[in-house]
Amino acid sequence: MLFCEIEMELDSNACSAASLVARTAVLAAAIRRSRSLVVSVSLTAGALIVGLAGCNTSTDTDGVKPVDGTSVEIVSGAEAGKTILLQMAAAYRNAPAYRDRGELKLTVRSPNSPHTETCPYSVEFARPNKLRIEAYSTTLASDGKTVVGKIASPETNDFQGQVLVLDAPAEVTAEAVAQFDEVLQRGLSGINAWPMSAMLLLLGGQFEQQFKAAERVAVLPSQSLEGRDCHVVQIEDDDGRSVWWIDKENSLMRRVEYSVNGFAQQYNLVPSEVSLVADFHEAAFSAPADERFSLEIAENAERVKILVPPPVLPPDKLVGEASPAFAFDTFGGKDFADKAAGKLTAESLRGKAAMLLLTANRDGRALAALDALAKQYRDRSDVALVAVISDSPDELPDAELRAAMKGRAPAYTVARATNATAAFGILSPSAAIFLGKEGVVEDAILLDTFGAVQFAPEIFATLLADKPWHPRALGRIEEDRRVFEKQLVVAKTGRVAPAEAAPQIPPREHRLVSLWKQGELKEPGNILVDERDGKTTLLVLDGPRTVVEIDAVGSVATRHELKLPDGGEIGFVRAGKKRDGTRFYVGSRLFLPKVYIFDGQWRVSATYPDGPIPANEDNPAVGDVLVADSDLDGGDEIVVGYAGIHGVHLVSPESVGVWRNRSVSQVSRLATGPGEDEKTLVYAAAIGAPPAMFDGRGKELGRWPAEAAGLSGLAISPPLATPVKVPAGETKRAYLGMAMIRNDQFAVVGLTPSGQALWQYPLPPGVPGTQVEAVTWGRAVGESDHWTIAAPDGSIHLLAADGNSLDYFALGSLLAGLAPTTIDGKPALVVARKSGGVEAFRLEKAETIRPAE
Repeated sequence: MLFCEIEMELDSNACSAASLVARTAVLAAAIRRSRSLVVSVSLTAGALIVGLAGCNTSTDTDGVKPVDGTSVEIVSGAEAGKTILLQMAAAYRNAPAYRDRGELKLTVRSPNSPHTETCPYSVEFARPNKLRIEAYSTTLASDGKTVVGKIASPETNDFQGQVLVLDAPAEVTAEAVAQFDEVLQRGLSGINAWPMSAMLLLLGGQFEQQFKAAERVAVLPSQSLEGRDCHVVQIEDDDGRSVWWIDKENSLMRRVEYSVNGFAQQYNLVPSEVSLVADFHEAAFSAPADERFSLEIAENAERVKILVPPPVLPPDKLVGEASPAFAFDTFGGKDFADKAAGKLTAESLRGKAAMLLLTANRDGRALAALDALAKQYRDRSDVALVAVISDSPDELPDAELRAAMKGRAPAYTVARATNATAAFGILSPSAAIFLGKEGVVEDAILLDTFGAVQFAPEIFATLLADKPWHPRALGRIEEDRRVFEKQLVVAKTGRVAPAEAAPQIPPREHRLVSLWKQGELKEPGNILVDERDGKTTLLVLDGPRTVVEIDAVGSVATRHELKLPDGGEIGFVRAGKKRDGTRFYVGSRLFLPKVYIFDGQWRVSATYPDGPIPANEDNPAVGDVLVADSDLDGGDEIVVGYAGIHGVHLVSPESVGVWRNRSVSQVSRLATGPGEDEKTLVYAAAIGAPPAMFDGRGKELGRWPAEAAGLSGLAISPPLATPVKVPAGETKRAYLGMAMIRNDQFAVVGLTPSGQALWQYPLPPGVPGTQVEAVTWGRAVGESDHWTIAAPDGSIHLLAADGNSLDYFALGSLLAGLAPTTIDGKPALVVARKSGGVEAFRLEKAETIRPAE
């Protein structure tokens, strides 16, 4: 399954039944990024189609009018609007206390899935270190001594009783909160955006900077809201228009209407048919009662320092057993109903390999995938594909459901049952049930409806060959349980153990020949292959402040002891050239604030940002650095992506800032690729959000689809000698993502140029214990360049551009650096071991092939 643990879809009944975090990416990826307000700390409508956990759902779309696409009366211009916004941000930044009872309302007027979802939340705050936030089924409370966090999730027994318990910080700041558990933060935010009032309290300074930089600001006619006179201020940019309702008397935020253009485009909706509005009822700069900051912990609670998302599993006696009895009304498509009963039943499906997709009408992406699958099997009388729509008649009347299905004209059967999951003893709001020809439940995949459809052909191939699938499903379920129990032990101490080195494994199709060994490097790290003056030099880190040049025969040519200001460190290096041909280098380290720029002799010529970093909560943390000619002027620039809220910056080799864009946060990887006009685009992969694309001037051009939100890494190859086939034709470049498919396991995923998954290659389980750059492009074997992957356990995997495995092996040690290169005119692979030393290998074609393990 692609992104099976990362992109768990929610459906219309996700009210309090959904664990936000167990399906990380879609949950409220929508409440994440309103680029028209404060782009670094913002919200969007990402969970729109599939529903928001902890929210009430209906099809009543009256009451909230769309923000975008309407004309408005402007009373005053930008300066007056900025003054009001800055007064509001300063009021929150300086407030000693605050409380509210908020509500987020998401409205869709799409003809195929009209609905409204209302999500209550609250924020209570008292400086210096008391805080309580309730949002999206998640609660965080700090009473000044202890931080307690809980996630309500019926389908996982409230996270299997886990309660996060931590020491409270001396002061609740954005920096302190960033140290809280990541799972809890995602639960409160729908990945990376807390309720706006909480962000204003903790990040008021950042908001002030963004308000000052906003260009299209206007004051609209004043309005009254809940008896309060409000300024109404509009901020407009390419993503649409957001509107802020601000109390005239005390600068309290009373309402925010978010822009939704970017989200609407992502889901093929009309912006005027979508609105996302937050109201802050009872907002006041006054302290709540002290008891509000305490959160009761049950005696039998599992106290942990790290929350571990439990696997969402089917009941024990479901998979591998005869299907429970059910009877669902059918609405159309291929009719597998029992004519006598007038219902779709388990008996009417006997003799067929069947898939029942139990979901909501608004789960459009999964339903579209199901339709494509149904067309694939349209001529098979022994295959049944059924969508069982869970919306109740009150939420979605029969006439509207029939109209929606008429518009879709699906090739699958449509049925309706509000209690469909309950019929199978399942607590989660959506699931995919696979039945064998004899009526046995062969598999049950909960929540991930889209992933289940993608995985269905493999299951059907087994069932249609009259072989059982359920042993494999039961094995997967048991493995998920085992992994969770193992992680729960770690969660109690808060220490995550890195992967252990895999034992030595010889290559399957090649013979590993050592070319040379270099033992002088005691702390080797990442490797850069530097092509200059017609020869190849290996630049290898040796500790955080030394770069070693190694020649083609493994000799140390030069050691550069770096004089980094402010006690700085680097963990990787990049090379570039200026327009005049002058060579320069760049070095930085993950999660540290500085980027160092070196001349050709490795002397520090500049730093970015320049000068000392102020000790405050807005410190930058580097996520990745890229060197590329983004504007095609013949000289390279430096692109910096930040792991926090600072977005993406483009800097000249002289450390002059050219542009910055904060519409993406939590950047994990940067890559470059061609746009439609062959100009260079910068791609930024971000934790919990689809990768964003920027042109050479820093303008965001769009995002990949929601399913790409799980990518923690991204790489794009140079032009290929042989194009790779994709569903829409072929691509001249290979696109590769890194994604977590389980709590302790990553996979590399082949992608189309538009971000659709093509194939998946799981890596051995484990969390990396080094900062080795895991993905490189080059040639270590064969006649064509390929991907070289460093797995967390030190194993090395060679993959062709189309995902075919060329070979894999392990050296018996963890890796600190890895680079394919050319030695004596032939492909080679250079490896730095964590234990010390650098070695070059050649992989020669083996005369006999080792059997696959």
